[in-house]
Amino acid sequence: MTREIWESILISLDEEMAKQNRKIILFVDNAASHKTTKILKNINIQYLPANSTSLIQPLDQGIIHSFKAYYRQIIIRKQISAIESGKTIGEFAKSINIFNALHIIKHAWWLVRPLSITRCFQKAKFISECDAAPSAENEQEDITETISDLSGDEFDNYIRCDDNLVCCGQLTDEEIVKEISLEKEEQ
Repeated sequence: MTREIWESILISLDEEMAKQNRKIILFVDNAASHKTTKILKNINIQYLPANSTSLIQPLDQGIIHSFKAYYRQIIIRKQISAIESGKTIGEFAKSINIFNALHIIKHAWWLVRPLSITRCFQKAKFISECDAAPSAENEQEDITETISDLSGDEFDNYIRCDDNLVCCGQLTDEEIVKEISLEKEEQ
């Protein structure tokens, strides 16, 4: 995420809210890429306190965890299917492009149950239990609670293997020049 991309998203959302004659509050992480100087008429941005991500952000209360579990489940099923049809892992890896990945992401996201999202908002204290919609008694539990082939720690390590990857930041001038040089060499 960069500040430019973020501001583009905010401007578009602000315009959409204006068309609908709505005003919203948007709670966001206080990451550097989320800071903006743009004047928004229909969006009130509230930054969450620093170093509180794991405690108060609903996405970190289990939504991301559940999404990753479904995403990896879909990828593994596709790998197994490819191997069963005679492809190598390398051939399978080369067959996944951005378009395929976006479809997998969409599929995984839609598998995350609304009840799981509600519970994560409850855990982050955004809503109380009495505000939440009642759930069905026999509703199926999340994938993270039903996979029995791995121990709890093994499964958790599998899902969280990329938690510490850097996903935003500023490139230095030297890094930008190096990237451009590498791209020119590859052409």
